[in-house]
Amino acid sequence: MSPEGDPPVSPLVPAEAEGLRQAMRSLEAGELVAFPTDTVYALACSATDPAALARFYEVKRRRRDQPAILLSHNLGTLEHWVRFKDRARLLADQFWPGPLTLVLPLQLRALARMTIAERSTLEAISQDGAVGVRVPAHEVAYDVLWAWGMPLCTSSANRAGEPPPRTGQECLDALGSDVAVILDGECPLGQASSILDLTSSSPRVLREGAIPAERLLS
Repeated sequence: MSPEGDPPVSPLVPAEAEGLRQAMRSLEAGELVAFPTDTVYALACSATDPAALARFYEVKRRRRDQPAILLSHNLGTLEHWVRFKDRARLLADQFWPGPLTLVLPLQLRALARMTIAERSTLEAISQDGAVGVRVPAHEVAYDVLWAWGMPLCTSSANRAGEPPPRTGQECLDALGSDVAVILDGECPLGQASSILDLTSSSPRVLREGAIPAERLLS
C-alpha cells in the first residue's frame, strides 16, 4: 500500500526489462498479469496454480465452463500439454506465430507426470478432454512467455461481455488494480484469434477471427 497521501501505484508499466521482472515475480506469487499480443490484450496467470486460476475467473467474471487458452512462445512447450497430429502441425507451421488458436486433445503423458493440483488446474481449463493453444506473434508476448518458460493460462483482458482492450491504457481502464502488472503496448490486429477445433475427424471453426474460415479449412 502506498503511503498516506501518495497516489496509488499504477499496474501499467513499460514493457522493458524491469517491467518483465515485475511480471515474472507477480506470476510466481500467483497474481495476474496482462500484456499485448498480436490480436488483443491477454490476461494471464500460471497454468499450474489452482488459486491463481480461481482468481483469473473471478476477475474475468467468467463461468468456469468457459475454458481459457494456453499461450506459449513455441510449439515445443505446448507438446507437453496437448497432442499434435499431422494436420495440427501443418497449421501451426503455416500460421504460428500468429492469430490461430488450435483446440487439441490433452496430452495424457503430461497429465500422468503432474501433481494432483497441477492436473486439476489443467482439467479445469479443458473441455471434453481438449484445450485451446496458441503461439502469438508479438515481441512483448514472446518475451513474457519465453521468460516464464511454460504455457500461461490466458484470455482476453476484459470482463465477460465487455470489448477486449487493444492498448495498455484500455486494459487498465477495463481491469484496473485487479491485475498486478500490465505491460504497456499495442495490439496490431485488434481482433480476436480464429479458433479451430481439431479434436475430431472433421475440423470445425469455433470462432472466425483474424484468419478467414476458408483458409483454415482448405
